[in-house]
Amino acid sequence: ARSGLAGGSPVRLVLNLQDFRLHIVNTLSLTLSPLVNEVGIDEDWGVKWSSYTLDGSLMGSGVVRLKSSTIRGNSVSRLDHPLPWLGNIKTSNMIMGLGIGDELPDVLVYKLEFSYNYGVTPPVTWCDTNKATNTYFLTNPTINNYNFRQSRFSLFGAVRTLMPKVDLDVECRALDYDNFECNLRNVESNYAAIMTTLTLTRGGLVEARWGDNRILPTFYSENYITLLPGETSRVGISAKNLDFSRTCDESRIVMLDRERRNSSARATIVISVDGWNVKTKQIQVECAPTSIV
Repeated sequence: ARSGLAGGSPVRLVLNLQDFRLHIVNTLSLTLSPLVNEVGIDEDWGVKWSSYTLDGSLMGSGVVRLKSSTIRGNSVSRLDHPLPWLGNIKTSNMIMGLGIGDELPDVLVYKLEFSYNYGVTPPVTWCDTNKATNTYFLTNPTINNYNFRQSRFSLFGAVRTLMPKVDLDVECRALDYDNFECNLRNVESNYAAIMTTLTLTRGGLVEARWGDNRILPTFYSENYITLLPGETSRVGISAKNLDFSRTCDESRIVMLDRERRNSSARATIVISVDGWNVKTKQIQVECAPTSIV
């Protein structure tokens, strides 16, 4: 399973789970080329990878290099060499410690990163980082037995059931009425927080006319995030729901139905935190002290 496609980044890293080969998907019309640093052109131009156990221990790292000097616009580049699998060096001590058993394979987290240059000012603001990232958590791809491959999905379920839930430290604040920022930290756990998901919702609103309490549409700079022990992430959230007006009441952002402003149809803004092995929590967003007037 993967951790997402880097928040809709125009340059994406996709792993073929059958042959462990990487693909770079360039949805821009721009040609990508290596970055130039202080000592010249990056000689290690390609996808940098690092592999970890679920308790955050580094198993190895390296680069799957690109043969071509450029990646043309609106194209998919398939890298020749597969991503190496490092689980054969018996990494299942944690799995066995959870009581799952020695006969089951290991689960490793692979973090991927690809840096590039596009030469001109890009047509979109969210590709100004010159970097694409993705995270996968994987089991051994080298075993061809069909029944065993099917059991890989059961393994993920078993690990999820037996692993302790990761309680992330999450702080969210309003930048204005439509834009928010959350800081996530995995500081108290000894395990990776896998596929952490943020959802912008209306809190305290139970009327059936709205049904789903999610605030839509909402745009996230990143979501489905995997955080190793000690890692942090900052997520930007943007939403403009025209059905509600917003005001500040007792340090909370309160949403009022535009059609019934004088009724009791009030809701606060709450950010829900969840994930594959992440403890669910609700973060109520307070008014920004200076940005909201």
